[in-house]
Amino acid sequence: MTEQGSGSQICLHLHNLVHLMITLLNIPGYFTPGFGNNWYLGIPICGFPKSICTSVNDVVCHGIPSDDEVLVIGDLINVDVTVITSSGWHGDTSKMWLVGLEVSVSSKARLAVVAREALYLGISACSAGGTVGSIGKAVSSHAHEHGYSVVREYSGHGIGLRFHEGPRVLHHYPLSKGEDTTLEEGMVITIEPMINEGGREVVVMEDQWTVVTRDGGGSAQWEHTVVVRGEGEGCEILSMREGEVWPVRVKRMLEKGGGGGE
Repeated sequence: MTEQGSGSQICLHLHNLVHLMITLLNIPGYFTPGFGNNWYLGIPICGFPKSICTSVNDVVCHGIPSDDEVLVIGDLINVDVTVITSSGWHGDTSKMWLVGLEVSVSSKARLAVVAREALYLGISACSAGGTVGSIGKAVSSHAHEHGYSVVREYSGHGIGLRFHEGPRVLHHYPLSKGEDTTLEEGMVITIEPMINEGGREVVVMEDQWTVVTRDGGGSAQWEHTVVVRGEGEGCEILSMREGEVWPVRVKRMLEKGGGGGE
């Protein structure tokens, strides 16, 4: 979609408040429905049975908060939040948490770090006159360099007065014929790569929502909503959280290569 008014900014401000409060709940022994129940928004999104998605460890996306799922030290969890304003604007964002500070140097932590870097490299490739393919190339190159794979079945998307709008923002590269789209000034899109530590193949569970890695390996996803600015101006991150900064390694890579996107 194209940018109209301040609806998107309002949505992402609400997201930031929700993620801030979820941080306080993300402790060992806390069961995942507490996220969805405490922050129920009362608005069904595409028929999803809860208010947010909680995807833990090998769950790639669309995890449903459950009484049977208790967080333990070492768990890697993604919380995906979608909100709608009273005027009908949609907003979408997600981030990762690693349960337990003492596991911050684990393989799961490394996966989460690389996935976040891949997101920001994708953001840096987003510019008017550029293409969706350039985003996918930046994301997948970084993931593959570190031995990870990129899920192809799910993608980012345009967002606005409808939750899912065009264009489809794919995170892999190269793209098939007809999949690429030229980015235009004012477009509001989500960039939300799903990075697997093993193979890229996924399976949809019997609940028809929960998506897991086929090989049981871990998966990580970060998501931002951005608005495409004028040619040569990159894009603006609408869902930037308070205190959040660009990954140091990404900033160094962009400075060395002369790229940008902030």
